[in-house]
Amino acid sequence: MWRDVRLRHTILDIAAVDDVLAGWGLLPVRLLRLRSAPRQAALQRWKAVSRHAQAYAGSATFIDAPLSRNAVFGLLTAAFVEAFADRSQSPVDAPVHPAGGRRAVKVAVEYTREHAAEDLPIPTVAAAAGVSVRALQRAFAAKLGQRPLDVIRTERLRRAREDLRHSHSGAPTTVRVVAARWGFTNAGRFAAAYAAQHGHPPAEDLRRG
Repeated sequence: MWRDVRLRHTILDIAAVDDVLAGWGLLPVRLLRLRSAPRQAALQRWKAVSRHAQAYAGSATFIDAPLSRNAVFGLLTAAFVEAFADRSQSPVDAPVHPAGGRRAVKVAVEYTREHAAEDLPIPTVAAAAGVSVRALQRAFAAKLGQRPLDVIRTERLRRAREDLRHSHSGAPTTVRVVAARWGFTNAGRFAAAYAAQHGHPPAEDLRRG
């Protein structure tokens, strides 16, 4: 379905947008107030992200990397919310007991490690841990000082390192292909995040592979 794709208009699936927004602790689109006049800077970012999606959508790397397709959609959703929605609203949630928070974090971390190669909307991770999205976010902040998305990214960067280090045992690959496989659509940002976590650029592990 993605072959020879050409994007002239950006059309977002509302149900998919709502899933992303829930992962960020925001209300669904139908309950968000929309701005009558987007701020110019945010509008320019929306246009830039749309162009990025247009350029990336036509590449074989994009077609063959489901996590990257989801990452691009997340970027589009974030740009849409920033440009057109009032972000001051968020759902109210009951506090989680400390013991429940520890358990939720443990289950959620294990779940993300087991399913790192799959699409991982935060509502899915929260459901696996038996808590709401907001409760999971608060538990992660309290116990780990991180967001669930940070833990997912750390695990995917670790998996990307494994792939690069074992690259010569399978079909030839590149840093860009491995980055896309693990949901990173911008090679430069992937390299920076990889170096921050592992202490050296991904190309170094590819050479060692």
